[in-house]
Amino acid sequence: MKVTHEQVERSQVAISIEAERNEVEESLDKAYRRLAKKVSVPGFRKGKTPRNILEQHLGQDTLFEEALEQLIPDLYRQAIESEKIDVIAQPKIEIVQKEPLAFKATVPVRPTIKLGNYQQVKIEPESEEIANFKIDSEMVDEVLTQIQQQQTSWSPVDHPVQLGNAVTFNIKVVVEDKILLDRKDMTYEINESTPFPLPGFAEAMAGMQKNEEKSFSISVPEDYDSKEMAGKDCLFDVFVAEIKEKNLPAIDNELALNTGHDSMDALKQKIAADLQARAEKKKEDDLQQKVVAAVTDSAEVDYPEVMEERELDWLLKEDARRMGYSDVNGFLALIKKTEGEYKEALRPAAQQRVKQALILEKVAEEEKIAVEDSDIENKISGLLENNSDRENMEKFFAMDSVKESLKDSLLMQKTVKYLVQMAYDHNQVSLQENETCEEKKGE
Repeated sequence: MKVTHEQVERSQVAISIEAERNEVEESLDKAYRRLAKKVSVPGFRKGKTPRNILEQHLGQDTLFEEALEQLIPDLYRQAIESEKIDVIAQPKIEIVQKEPLAFKATVPVRPTIKLGNYQQVKIEPESEEIANFKIDSEMVDEVLTQIQQQQTSWSPVDHPVQLGNAVTFNIKVVVEDKILLDRKDMTYEINESTPFPLPGFAEAMAGMQKNEEKSFSISVPEDYDSKEMAGKDCLFDVFVAEIKEKNLPAIDNELALNTGHDSMDALKQKIAADLQARAEKKKEDDLQQKVVAAVTDSAEVDYPEVMEERELDWLLKEDARRMGYSDVNGFLALIKKTEGEYKEALRPAAQQRVKQALILEKVAEEEKIAVEDSDIENKISGLLENNSDRENMEKFFAMDSVKESLKDSLLMQKTVKYLVQMAYDHNQVSLQENETCEEKKGE
């Protein structure tokens, strides 16, 4: 076997392999023996058909293809071992010629990362507005209003449909004699700001009585998302089965008690504390993002396309899962996009995620940041605390793959915190140096 290799774009290596004649012949003989045991040839028992007769019966190409199925993987494995190539995914194989047998294997290899001057990243001082941010009564009142809405109850009424009512109805939607929707017992809150199913629908429903049936038409805008409806007249047949009115609870001690608090003052204090904690968390997240972005922008990364594709697959599955779909096809059907279209929209985010992960991994390696077994166990203990399905979750976290995933996540978190602290320390040194310079100028 003759082997040469060269580095190509996107962290790939192209390996050129040429087989020796005896290697091909040996593989052909093995292929003949395998096929002879499986193929029936008139006049011969299985396994006893001479090779020349079997070749005539099946054709030389069939025997050759059978031989390649084992020969190419064997030669490829030998090549990457002899050339010491660190591959991270399956190769793309291209047969260059059959006589003598030569093929090319293009393989993704580990990324190359060249870190910039990440140790000199500075943190810009907070603006006074951010530094002095405090939770005020208006913010607390806004959350109280949200809680009030969540505690809303609904009661049946006899009056006609009004904006703000919840209506249970049967509906049929027809466009150009094609039924697009035919549903019974749908519940819909009548609000002007709600565009479902079309702008103007809520206004058409207003004034209808319980048990009333009504037909009306709405002209659909040309730029409407649905191609089946855009620029056309949409005919609605609606039957109102029930009308309910919203009952907002008062914002008082009873509301506080219903949410598990002793008094309205206690509820407000809890809301203020939660808002403050959320604001502090956002400040911390924003700071981390700025530092990571600065470190990322100063680095150079070359990674194979397969890493980007894996990230795209993960992001698509996560988006589908958040919408309640275990199968991405159902999610794609809902949003009316192909897998390719959706992935293209995700690609910039995938590229950034891959790049940042590789850079943080490299920083961790350079700075000798590590995750101990105790870190993983502490994290698992925290996740299991007060978990209602503790037994099954313990089995889940006992899996090696899950622990490895937690380890990777914790390593990224520790590395980001390390970079933020380094940037903060560097910024403090710079401030002290500036102050010293100003003092010397004053002298």
